[in-house]
Amino acid sequence: MDRRFEVGHAAMSEAKQFPVIRAEGTPYDVGVIHGRTAAATIEAEITARLRNRDLDRTLAEAKAGIPHVKDWAPHLLDEMRGIADGAGVDLGAILAINGVGYVEAPVPAGGCTAFVAGPDLTQDGSIYGGQNKDTGVGANERIVILSLAPEGRPSVLTFAYAGWLGHVGINSAGFSKWGMSLTTDEPDTVVRVVEEEEE
Repeated sequence: MDRRFEVGHAAMSEAKQFPVIRAEGTPYDVGVIHGRTAAATIEAEITARLRNRDLDRTLAEAKAGIPHVKDWAPHLLDEMRGIADGAGVDLGAILAINGVGYVEAPVPAGGCTAFVAGPDLTQDGSIYGGQNKDTGVGANERIVILSLAPEGRPSVLTFAYAGWLGHVGINSAGFSKWGMSLTTDEPDTVVRVVEEEEE
């Protein structure tokens, strides 16, 4: 049954419910739970992200990044190892879909939109922010909600593709992260905008 809601002159289908994965423990344990719970979806995400790549080369380049990840964020490397082990996939594939040694092709203009309103713009003085997620065909089938509590690290609630460490979300330390594809033909544009805002 397709339930629809009338909004002015438009109609909107009922929102899809995404699978929620809850995990706690060591970062490795959190990864294993994520991997086991979403194994088939992780395989679909790997296929979708890496399908137009030389797979052997991509995995080798991703694995070459292990020492850098280990130095920078060993807990995240442990979590990615757990995801790979739990899903029964190559660690290189998990590293690659998380951006280690892998650069995705440029995306066309358009896409996601984000907003933030600071204390001076809200009635109660709070900060509010949000983002929509414009995904490609089939991408919604690879999305999960992760509610993670790794030992010794902030808890995380994030909307992500299966196999990713996270994407759009918040953590218990008060950090919020959004992800959009910003492109320009003019280098330094983003830097100039930030500098102008600070003046």
